[in-house]
Amino acid sequence: MSIFCAQNRIAHIEEFSAKYQGEQPQYEHAALLHRHESCEIIYIVKSSRTVFIDDRNGLLRENQFYFLDSNVEHSTEAYPGGSFCSLYLKFICRPAGEGIDFRPLERNCAEFRNFIKLGAKSFLLQDNAKLGFALKDLIDELATGAGDSYIVSLLFQRMLIELARCCAKGNQSAGIVHLNKAVQFIDENLCEPLDVSAVSAHVGINHSYLQTLFAKEYGCGILSFINRRRMEKAALLLANTNDSVTDIAFSAGCNSRQHFNYLFRKQFNLTPTQFRRLKGHADKISGIDPA
Repeated sequence: MSIFCAQNRIAHIEEFSAKYQGEQPQYEHAALLHRHESCEIIYIVKSSRTVFIDDRNGLLRENQFYFLDSNVEHSTEAYPGGSFCSLYLKFICRPAGEGIDFRPLERNCAEFRNFIKLGAKSFLLQDNAKLGFALKDLIDELATGAGDSYIVSLLFQRMLIELARCCAKGNQSAGIVHLNKAVQFIDENLCEPLDVSAVSAHVGINHSYLQTLFAKEYGCGILSFINRRRMEKAALLLANTNDSVTDIAFSAGCNSRQHFNYLFRKQFNLTPTQFRRLKGHADKISGIDPA
């Protein structure tokens, strides 16, 4: 059951392992795609493993891991050659029953609450925190066969905190990549019809998340950013070409001169014509030939 469901705050550990293998076979067939109600973490300590998640796949390398929430279709495949070492944990989250109660963690740890808000069904990330150490300590305690339940509970919750930290750092890095991809797409298509759906679809992320990234980085939403970029392009054309204001409006992606005038004045506190005259006057004063 999903860890992101608010009712599921009792965790029961179903499987765990620390695999330290010698030479791998030249090829290991992938397990059939399957799904289950449990959450799953596989952490690569050494070598690599191909992971298939839904309709995507990726290669897990050293100090990388994947997290799967419940009911995500997946399979794994060993990468040919070399030694292999991994950590594995499978647990199910339920609303009641015996197990590890991590409701206190949610109440007291902002990092974990932020992780829960993400609601990501799966992710593949680099260990930018101390998840590997936390996972190994938990598995070592479980492997004793008589692990103290209180210690196991503490170690499990520590592992969740490190998981949340990795996810937060991974999202920060991914957010920069998403923003750069969105801005490049906008700049390359200023003269085309653009809206939030088109930009988010190109980037491949939820439009609400992309809006949040723009608000944090640029202090505005996606549409406001598009209009800002269009007016910056228009200002450049007004200052450096003899194109008509109407032509420049179309080049900046505006279908009407009236709307173009409104957006331009809103950004520069001048009409396009006033801006061009002012720029020409400034060039004459400085001795620059506007032609």
